Amino acid sequence: MPKGFSFYIQEWGSSADGYFSKAEAMSVTEQAGIYAGDGGFAVNVGDTMHLKGAVIGSTASAEKNSLTTGHLVMEDIQNSASYKLDNKGIAYNKYAGKEERDANYNKTGLTPDVLPGVQKDVHTATKSAIAPGTITTTKENTDLTKINRDTANSLNQLGKIFDKKKLEERQLLAKEFGEITFKAIGDYAAYRQRHAKSYEEWKAWQDGGANKVMLHALVGGVMSKIGGGSFKAGSFGAGVNELVQKELRSIKDPAVRQWTAFLIGGATNVLIGETRSIGSAAALSGTKWNYLTHEEFFALNAEYYACKTEEERDAVLEKCRLLDEEERPSAPIELHPIYGGEGIEATVSGLNLDDHAKKMRKEAYESMVSRYDEEFKEQKKRNPLYSADKKAHAIELLEERAESAKKYDMPLARDLLNVFLDHYEKDGVMQLDYKKYGITNVEYTENGYPIFEFGKESNVNRVLRENVPLSIFLVSQTIRNVENKGVKMPTFMTSNSFYSYGRDLALGLGSATSIVTIYKISPDLIAAKITITDNWNHSPIDAHLRDLFGAAYLVQQSGLRKTYAFKTTYDVILSLKEVEEKLNEY
Repeated sequence: MPKGFSFYIQEWGSSADGYFSKAEAMSVTEQAGIYAGDGGFAVNVGDTMHLKGAVIGSTASAEKNSLTTGHLVMEDIQNSASYKLDNKGIAYNKYAGKEERDANYNKTGLTPDVLPGVQKDVHTATKSAIAPGTITTTKENTDLTKINRDTANSLNQLGKIFDKKKLEERQLLAKEFGEITFKAIGDYAAYRQRHAKSYEEWKAWQDGGANKVMLHALVGGVMSKIGGGSFKAGSFGAGVNELVQKELRSIKDPAVRQWTAFLIGGATNVLIGETRSIGSAAALSGTKWNYLTHEEFFALNAEYYACKTEEERDAVLEKCRLLDEEERPSAPIELHPIYGGEGIEATVSGLNLDDHAKKMRKEAYESMVSRYDEEFKEQKKRNPLYSADKKAHAIELLEERAESAKKYDMPLARDLLNVFLDHYEKDGVMQLDYKKYGITNVEYTENGYPIFEFGKESNVNRVLRENVPLSIFLVSQTIRNVENKGVKMPTFMTSNSFYSYGRDLALGLGSATSIVTIYKISPDLIAAKITITDNWNHSPIDAHLRDLFGAAYLVQQSGLRKTYAFKTTYDVILSLKEVEEKLNEY
């Protein structure tokens, strides 16, 4: 063995916390060889000079150094160091009471408790070298240009690469990072689904969707890097695990679900040649801290829809997460937070109407279109004369009322009034900006009266959609008027007063027509497709009223602005219990 050569193995067996770590190193610490001073060296070997990780060094000038040998053999010594640190633990949690069990739902039963594994391999070579001088080989031709002459930099000793305490700290940091970040991904994905503008966007944020897979892969990679592992290992484990979240969701036992995620992540990394425990830890973290929060979003109830702020919504979601497993709705469908769910008759785009419901809704709406057309014809017959001052004052008054609606947070009333104020032509160009108010479609009656459709991004749709008491009333009203009719998806149309549902609806609508189709999607939930439609015009009676209505009538009859009808349609899913409570009030 060359001078100064060392070999060591350090190994720690599994302890109570489940750690297993192993470090190995083999490295030359001091090179063997001949070290000449300023006098140089003169080495003569009859047969073979064999240098293995050794040097013939000298501080003298090249002309004072000479080596003569029959054969010259020079080899390197390979140095290597490696370590592996794993934490493969098992946690068993049994809680006495419901509160304690719910607070630890993610830790229920016999579950894997794993930190991202870390391993590292480092290699260098201790090279043979001969100081500059004359080299003569008598029994073979030697290519002297390939001989290493750098005796000062040939050792390449490996330093200490394993610090158990620091690596364990990094692993714990990675685990904390995973818990926080994967949970945040679940919450963020649920938020993006609630505000999705299309089915494709909603699908991309569901479990196994492209956007969630990408985020899980990214976080899994970063989690692995923090712990000292490979980005690729963590990324693949977490990403593949997210791809199969739909399948994992069918596993109701949290312990079984977490063990499955653990095995998926580990198997994935074995296939790509990476560390099993890194993929297992990243996959487990993604399932353990991401699954439950957004799963609860699908168990919607009316309390969620009553929330006015994101903080209130978050509180409701937390309450759902803590519900006992047996107390959750057992309907075999997935519900989208606002627009329905992929299942029986409810989809992300809303309630899938059967032929009867489509027919009833079409007939109801067409009757309203005919009514709007008749009202428009009557409106055109009246053409009273007003002075320029009265006209100007009326416009000014309406603009003031629009500002007041904005000031006092009445977005529906404000937008309906502003659409009227903007609905005129100037130099042959219509001034109304449809997109500004969320108008997605315009249709016309037989006599050319416009009917604007407000889409789901409009304030008109949003205000109506988020008014839970109103939705409960409309659905209960429908049930009361169509029950026992033997229809799968009953539809009911009627005129309703909106004065008791807040000043925004009172001022903006007053009374309007509702067309409501309902469908019971589970023992606990009922879905509804609701259309609200009305004519934004004013009658001669309004002319005798002061303020808003009188001014609006003056402006419409003067031809300064054009009136319009409108409609908006939205889908809701409500707690059947709250609907039944409303029915009991009748």
